[in-house]
Amino acid sequence: MSSSNRVPITSSELANLWMTYQDKTMIMRFLEYFLEHVEQEETRKILQSYYERAAESVEFVISIFQQEGAVIPAGFTENDVNKGAPKLFDYMYDVMYLHMMSKLGTALYSLYSTMSYRQDIRQFFRRLTTEAQEAYDQATNVLLEAGVLSRSPYVSMPKEVEFVHDKNYMTGLNWFSNERSLNTIEISLIHNAIETNLTGMQFMIGFAQVAHDQQVRNHFVKGMELSK
Repeated sequence: MSSSNRVPITSSELANLWMTYQDKTMIMRFLEYFLEHVEQEETRKILQSYYERAAESVEFVISIFQQEGAVIPAGFTENDVNKGAPKLFDYMYDVMYLHMMSKLGTALYSLYSTMSYRQDIRQFFRRLTTEAQEAYDQATNVLLEAGVLSRSPYVSMPKEVEFVHDKNYMTGLNWFSNERSLNTIEISLIHNAIETNLTGMQFMIGFAQVAHDQQVRNHFVKGMELSK
């Protein structure tokens, strides 16, 4: 064992490893379900590859917790998913799910790496960041080629530098003020929010179809209404 591994883990490292364990065990459960119903071989390879990497990450976290004498988190297990359930999601949703999770993972794992101090843990989160970026690239390519992922709107390119002088510039987004054109920063954030909400709405529709508890079903229906 290297000298860096003999240094006790910090509170931030413990917290981020714990959250990574929850995240990866949850993703594994979804991927197991998707792999039961996947039809395209290319998609199967992408999902299987990400599943195997997630399993490796879970094993790494377990080994760190065992070294530190920490309890292994409950996480999500095979008992939390019914692989035999009918197909609940639309065409290419499995890739869209991976697209969304890899987008979130790129941001989270890069943050976790900057909150870590022990070398092996920093390397672990750097690897997860790279894996998430690679999965995002693969998912994006597949979705664009299939024509199920919309690019953000195109705009004319700026020809000169302009500065905002109007102190009421931000009130242009207020329904009761004089409207102005959206700037590209606002367009990009709105498009990202729409893309994320559509993925999440389909996610809740799938869960609502198989929820046995009426209160749980109502919860998902309410979530869908808020996402519109």
